[in-house]
Amino acid sequence: MVLNEEDYTLLALCNRELNGYMGALEKAKLRDGIRHIQAIPKHGNQYMKSNQPWALLKGSDSYRNSKLVDNNINGDAASIQKLVDEQALLVRKLKEGGKEKAVWQPEVTKLLALKAKLQEVTKKEASSVPIENVKVLEEEIAKQGLLVRKLKEGCAEKSTWQPEVDKLLALKNKLASITGVPVAQPKGKKGKK
Repeated sequence: MVLNEEDYTLLALCNRELNGYMGALEKAKLRDGIRHIQAIPKHGNQYMKSNQPWALLKGSDSYRNSKLVDNNINGDAASIQKLVDEQALLVRKLKEGGKEKAVWQPEVTKLLALKAKLQEVTKKEASSVPIENVKVLEEEIAKQGLLVRKLKEGCAEKSTWQPEVDKLLALKNKLASITGVPVAQPKGKKGKK
């Protein structure tokens, strides 16, 4: 079995979640540990959705056509969008011209395959951040978290540590946008009822 980039990314994400789970259990934080464990199937589901292994078994025409499109089309989202627009125009002309379904149906299948390829490329372009960047970002979050803790423990005024907290939250939001895992919201102090 040959692993590709998506496989390695999935393994890295699952490994990170498992390490987070182990760390949370060592600190006796079961709820945090459960969140890490629940993230693993989410990554697996995203992986399965993007690879669609069931289509290999079925051998459907749409899958074969999408693979033909995959093999024949390389480029960025803009060039594929142009092809989608051209194919859509062709399909509209065929349908409006009163052609039989047997004539325009193969063109519709090609259009659907192009749209699937466009969606895939768009998704890859949006999430083409190397794992090394995620690790660097996690390290920055850890450093910033230590700084915030030190400032708060030193009984500094809120005006002193609040900008550092804002930086920490910005880093966490950036990590969440890269990995697709939402930021756990901090629980505030409960006030008097």
